[in-house]
Amino acid sequence: MAVVYLHIGEPKTGTTALQRRLAAGRAELRKQGVLYPGTEINHFYASLAACDIFYAGGPGDDAAWKGILGEIARWDGTVVLSSEVFCWADERGAQLVADDLRDHDVRIVHTIRPFDRLLPSAYQEDVKNGRPQQFGRWLELIRRGGD
Repeated sequence: MAVVYLHIGEPKTGTTALQRRLAAGRAELRKQGVLYPGTEINHFYASLAACDIFYAGGPGDDAAWKGILGEIARWDGTVVLSSEVFCWADERGAQLVADDLRDHDVRIVHTIRPFDRLLPSAYQEDVKNGRPQQFGRWLELIRRGGD
């Protein structure tokens, strides 16, 4: 049975930086008894499939999720899974992941960021992704809960 650290970091909380370091150190981590499964930088498309979440950027990757589960099943040590998608899961999606990992000791790691630093970063991400608008207007939409 593996100990699985399920990192459900919110977007804009340093998750990509963490995932890049984990991916870059994948071989060294294995030598130290830590599995960062898969071959990608993060587990984004695999976790979409795991949580049964539809994403406009593309479908979840069932084969990748099954491959990750297979790696975990063969590993007798520590595992780290990391994706922002896990924090998007509704109750059903969370239960699907819990069911898939039921044979392991799962521990949740949730990264956060102070709200006053999160908002400007999220705004910059929206602009970068082709949704430019004035910051004040963007803040008003966030305050009202809109997109």
